[in-house]
Parts: sequence; structure tokens; C-alpha cells
Amino acid sequence: MVKEAGVKTQNIKISTSSINTIYYIVPIFLSSFLLFQVQPITGKYLLPMFGGSSAVWNICLLFFQCLLICGYLYAHMLSRLKLKFQMFGHLLLLVSVLMLMFFLSYFQGTPIMAESVLDLSPSGSPVIQILVVLTASVGLPFFLLSSTTMLIQSWFSRMNTRKSPYSFYAISNTASLIALLSYPLFFERVLSLNKQAMLWFVIFIGFTLSITWTIFKINQIGIKKDNDHGFQINHSIYGGVLVSEKNVPELKLYLYWISYSAAASVMLLSITSKITMDVAPVPFMWIITLSLYLLSFVLTFVNIRINSQKLWVVLLAAGLFAAWFSLKLTGQFDVVTNIIIHSFILFACCVFCHSQLFYSKPKSSQLTSFYLAVGFGGALGGLFVNIFAPAFFKGFWEYHLGLIYCSMAGITALFGQKILKLYYLRLFGIILLAFFTFLISIDLISNIRSSKGSVRNFYGRLQLEHSIVNNVRITKLFHNSIMHGMQFSTDPFRYEPTSYFAEDSGIGLAFRFHPNYKPGKTIKTGVIGLGVGTIAAYGREGDNIRFYEIDPAVIRLASQTRWFTYLTDSKANIDIIIGDARISLEKELATKGSQKFDIFVIDAFSGDSIPTHLLTKEAFELYLAHLKIDGIIAIHISNRYIDFEPVLHAVIKHFNMKGIVVKTSKKNHYNSNWVLITNNNVFPADSKVDSSSSTLTDSKDIKLWTDEYNSLWNVLK
Repeated sequence: MVKEAGVKTQNIKISTSSINTIYYIVPIFLSSFLLFQVQPITGKYLLPMFGGSSAVWNICLLFFQCLLICGYLYAHMLSRLKLKFQMFGHLLLLVSVLMLMFFLSYFQGTPIMAESVLDLSPSGSPVIQILVVLTASVGLPFFLLSSTTMLIQSWFSRMNTRKSPYSFYAISNTASLIALLSYPLFFERVLSLNKQAMLWFVIFIGFTLSITWTIFKINQIGIKKDNDHGFQINHSIYGGVLVSEKNVPELKLYLYWISYSAAASVMLLSITSKITMDVAPVPFMWIITLSLYLLSFVLTFVNIRINSQKLWVVLLAAGLFAAWFSLKLTGQFDVVTNIIIHSFILFACCVFCHSQLFYSKPKSSQLTSFYLAVGFGGALGGLFVNIFAPAFFKGFWEYHLGLIYCSMAGITALFGQKILKLYYLRLFGIILLAFFTFLISIDLISNIRSSKGSVRNFYGRLQLEHSIVNNVRITKLFHNSIMHGMQFSTDPFRYEPTSYFAEDSGIGLAFRFHPNYKPGKTIKTGVIGLGVGTIAAYGREGDNIRFYEIDPAVIRLASQTRWFTYLTDSKANIDIIIGDARISLEKELATKGSQKFDIFVIDAFSGDSIPTHLLTKEAFELYLAHLKIDGIIAIHISNRYIDFEPVLHAVIKHFNMKGIVVKTSKKNHYNSNWVLITNNNVFPADSKVDSSSSTLTDSKDIKLWTDEYNSLWNVLK
């Protein structure tokens, strides 16, 4: 038998005296700030270990979502015990973790992400490696911090029988929002990574002191012993929550909470992937989407006039229209427009889903169960996007599926909850959402049909595209939406370097006019980024070309002679080293010494996840250690969204080298921009090189990037 939960408050024989609300607010605020400040810090630590892949941040989010469930479950179980045991048991665990971080700070110089943890080699599954590193470095403190908001709300409910604890959830998300926004605006720009970690630890100490003071104040008031268990307080402002006769929500309601939380999580992660793959996997890109996700919680979990179901369902319809529009015009927006459109889509979907959670929230006695279901839904969405989708989808179809689910949920809300009172308005809304569902489904079906020959893994999606021009087959390799190489199938065209690597491109000039690229001499080349192996076309008898590639799927496709033959056709000796280039080069320098490259090529910035760790001062020190004195560093900087010239100007200024820019037009199949850096006086003075290039200028005053500091704020186009 089921009944509607009312809003009547039971008379509980419990002390109604309450401590000042500030004692609850401060630890909630600090714990939430710490939770969302540590996420970009750890993500930035991990990016260089895994090639700067945009998937790193999504796996980090998956880890934090799963650990959040553990924290919620811990709080849920702890709240069933006597209040004093809850408070002092939790405080004992916090102090123990604090002592552990003191130990790490003293012996390893940092309370989180110690070198002994980061030294784990990223071999095997990147997902497993990231989860292992995060568990070892921030698992315990994050686990305890994640339980704080739920525990303190539970304590507040016991001490304040006539006040709703749900407003604290808005405070918690506000603190999280402040933490995220302050990171790229202040912490990332002012402090090195190690200093960020130490400041985080200092705030953690302050948090521990604040919750100690809260526990002390609650303990001063005291609670009657026979009321430590089974309290039943009802702070559900809105009716309509289905509960059983035992005041426990039905299974249907738990599934309702889980499904809406999972839908918002899917939209967060899929849209974050879309933005970071097209621009760069850097903290401020992650923070834009996560901040909007949190803002949707803030706006829907407070009793303000703007928190209206009518408004949110209208916003959902507008967001779905924007999604369909962006799908039809993929790749035609500049960076700012791209971010704005997808940010709006994310906010519209999340604010609708979270409003449905708010309007179905239970009474305070079931608060921990509610948050546990919400946390489980978030983690379920994370598992779907990060584990299930890469394993079973050939494209990024989770984005389409998330949009379709939100649209169907909107239809259900209009039909069942009668959000719009006027019948014809409700009917119009249902028809409109159904129409958007149909359009997005058509685009999804089209994507599925065109996915033949595509491969998807941790590093993104690889797609082969075939065409026939003048009876000659052309095969192109796309990484997500960016073309990374192409080859003609018939002689003599199949031996020609194409696209960004044509003979009059920057890399073409570097080879053709290098002093050692002459008969009787050999040349040794290092290349970061394999693509389809086009650079191997420049290899001659006796030459050596060493590719560094992190994605095993790229190696497999480039080695399949059915499509690409550059590697097998080349007369040079070809080596392919799998793994992140910087890590591989560092190991080689330590064990074998310098490779002594004549030309060192960095081809990793044309799109799809910009690995900024390859453009830092420390990275160039490594490149120069492997380069001959008269060698050339050739950097491919063709990119729709990022202007790398100011970054490289800061590099040549620091190392006192020469830098030229070589730009080629579309007549060579694709536009290409290359920067050539060298100490060789002969090469840039060659008349053909000089006539095809321009001097690298300081168009913007950019601070030299380092491993501790790098920001894309000032180099967006």
C-alpha cells in the first residue's frame, strides 16, 4: 500500500536547541571547495602521463563519482548509529588522514600526487592506470570529504526539527562552483602545481578544525539517548513523494532519482568530451562544463522564484534545438561559439534533470538515501560514457542518446506532471520535444551507418574515409573530426607525401634543404605522432626515422598495407615506439643517451586534444638533448582554435634560437602551418627556404610555458 508523503512535522522528543547555522555552513563550504579544487589539480598532474588525452579528465570524473558514492554510502551507514559515535568516529578518521598527509608532505614534499605514485608506468589499460594513481594519491581524503555534506545535513536534521536541510546542498554546490571558477582565474595562473597542492592541504587543515568545532558545539547541546535512533522528520516542502507505510520511498522512486542523475552525468561527460577533443583537454575547458553542471544544482535546490519547472522545460526545448542545430553544422563554429552552444545545451539538460530531482526529494529522514541514489546515478552515467561507450560504440553516440533521453523525460514530465496548465500549451510542448527527438534520432542513425571502418578507444575515434578521384582511390584517416593523413593508392602518387606534409610544407623544406639531406649522407629523424606514416616518404636508403605514438590503434591502421603503405614503402629504417613521447624520450636519454636527431618533428597539435606538456620549457630541454647542434625542430601548429606562434616565440627567445614560419595553401590538399626552430645558420639562409617562410614574430606577450605553468587563455583564436 502506498500513500503520499505530507508536509506535517512530527513532534520528536529531541532537543530543539540549535547551534548557530554558521557552524554547519563552514565545514560544508570548505569540504565542497576542497572536493572540486583537487579535481583539476590531479587532472593536470595526470595529463602528461597519458599523452594529454581528453579522456583523462573524464576518467578522473568517473573516479570521483564512484568515490562520491562510497562517501555517501559511508555517511548513510554512519547516520544509522548513535550521534556521538558518528561524530567522534568520523573525526578520528579525518585526523588519521590528516596525519598521513603530514607524513607525505614531510618526506615527499607534497601531500597528494607524490612522485612515488606518479612514477607508475602508464602501460596496459590507461583507465586502470589512472584509477590506480588517483586511488593511491587522493582516495582517502576525497572519500572523507565527500561524506561531509550528507553527514552534517543529517546532524542538522536531528538538531533542528522544523528546518529543511536541503538548502545546505545549494551551499555545497556554490562552494564547489567557486572552487572550480577560481582555479583557472587565480590558482592555475599564480601558483605552480606543487604550491597548489600545498595550499589545498592548508585548507584541508582548516576544514578539519572547522568540523572539530562543529562536533564540539553539537556535543555541548546533547541529545536524549532514546532519540538517537529512528528519528522521523519531514522537511519535504513539495508533496507527491511516494513512500510506503514504513515511510520508505518505493523502488520506483529510487529508479526515478537514479535515472535523472545518470542523464545529467551523461550530458556532462559527453559534452566535456566534445569540447575538449575539439579545443584542448586543459582545466579551464573542464571547469566550464562542470561549473554549469553545479550551477544547475544551485538554481534548482533553492526556493527562489526562478526555480520554476515551466522555465526549465522551456529551456530544455531551446537546448535540444541548439543541439540539433550544432549537429547539422559540425565543425563550422569558431572556438567561442562552439563552447557557448555546447555549454547552453549542457545547462539546459542538467537544470531540467536536477529540477526533477528537487521536486521529488523525500523528507529529511530519507535524506541520505536520496543523496546515495543521486550519487549512484552520477556514477552510472560515468560508467556508461567512459567504460561502456568506448567498448561498444564506434562513435560518440552517448551524446545523442543523452539528448534523446532528456527529450523523452521532458515529454513524460509534460504528459504526467502537467507542468503547463493550459492543455494546448502542454500539447504543443509534447509535439515540439517529440520532433526534436525525431531529428536527433535521424542524426544518430546516420552516424551509426557511417561508422563502418571506424575504431574507438581511450584516445578517441579513428575513422577511415575512402573516395575515388580520376580513377585513383584516396584513403584518409580522421581522428575524431580532424584529418590526420591521406594517401593515394596508385603509382607514382602513393609515394608522394600529401596533405600537411607536402614537399613545399614546412616539414618538406626541413628535409629537402637540411645540410645532411644530400647524396652520400644520411639523416636521422624523430617524430612525435605517427598519423598514417606520411613522413616516412622522405626516408632514403640508410636514413633512420623513429616514430613516437601513444595510440595503438593508430599504429595498427598505419601498418595495414591495404590502406596505407608509407611505412612499408619507405627505404629508411623505421622504428615505432609506443607510449607518451616525453616519457619515452626521457627513458631513452637516461638509459641510452641522446638520439642525436638531425630533424625532430612534433606533429601533435592539429586538433583533437592538445598535449600542452609537449610545448613546455622542460619538453624543449628534452628535445634539444636529443638533437644535433645543427638540427631542426619542426612543429606542426595547424589548428582551428589555438594560435601557437606566441608560445613558440617565447621558446626561441628563452633558448636563443632562430624560428621561421612556413604556411602553405589548400592547393596542397590541406592548409598547413609549420614552425621550424634551429641553431643552424645555413638552413634558414637558403634562398628557397627564405622565400617560402616568414620570421616567427611576437604577436602576443606570452609567458614561457613550463610543466608547472601553462595556460591557453591568451592563445585562443
